[in-house]
Amino acid sequence: MTMELEYKLATDKDDINIRRLWEKIFIEDSKSYLDFYFKYVRPTNKVIAVYDGELLCAMLHLNPYYVKFTSSEEAVKIYYIVAVATLAEYRRQGIMKKMLKLAENIAKEDQVNTLILLPADERYYTPFGYEFASEQFNTTLISSVYGLSGTLDVSTIRRIAEDSLDEEGFKAAFKQETSYQLSKYSAVHTSELARRIFHELEADGGKAIVVDGHLILYYLGETLEVRKIYWNKESRCSSLKKIKDVLLYLSDGKSLILHETNVNALGRIFEYNRSNQYDRRPYMMIKHIGENIDKGLDIEKNIGFDEIV
Repeated sequence: MTMELEYKLATDKDDINIRRLWEKIFIEDSKSYLDFYFKYVRPTNKVIAVYDGELLCAMLHLNPYYVKFTSSEEAVKIYYIVAVATLAEYRRQGIMKKMLKLAENIAKEDQVNTLILLPADERYYTPFGYEFASEQFNTTLISSVYGLSGTLDVSTIRRIAEDSLDEEGFKAAFKQETSYQLSKYSAVHTSELARRIFHELEADGGKAIVVDGHLILYYLGETLEVRKIYWNKESRCSSLKKIKDVLLYLSDGKSLILHETNVNALGRIFEYNRSNQYDRRPYMMIKHIGENIDKGLDIEKNIGFDEIV
């Protein structure tokens, strides 16, 4: 270890080292996911890289997104902090604190007033002023105990379930942003964001379908895991039984895992069963670093960032 570490903004020449560090720290991420990330996300983000000589020992990624307040048509740029990583032998030396401070400085230079992140452990971030801004409902259901509602015939359910979207179909459904906005502060639904989310989903074998105007993202393996539902608020209540039936068809007796942010709409339509697992926990964290924040929107309780890659 050298006496002085070098903190710098990474260039594409650093990508090999960045990927190696990612693979070492985040061993749960697949090769296909990393291929996606370095193709679709890395070219547009900023990475704080910390070097000890030629060794990349720590990093922090700042991924840009544009969000809207529902009370305004103006899109606001924010940074989503991801992949905060430090090699084991360099931890507890203040590196993370310096990276977070640099992230704030970069954000201010870029006229970005808000930073968000999904913490592995909130205790890492609360000392630096980050607070929870949303909650997540995670429900694991034993699907075999539930029956179809009879709202749709089986042939219609099968057709909907098997009609997975290609990239263009996903973009068309995703861009209906006014239909899917349920929070006061959420990502602007653009073709570029749709492209990224589609390829991120595809990287790990996920699929997307539309049920009654609602866009559903899921993974099917040993379980059926619903990553996200972009609700069409015009028909949400009348569609719940249809969505339930399609998910039961897809799960085919396997465990069904539902992830929902802020609104536990879907989990509630499956009757309580003591064999199921019900979990509710804090989710995203936020820090405001600028003055141009509309405090009247109470955005700390209304963040819709669960669709962000």
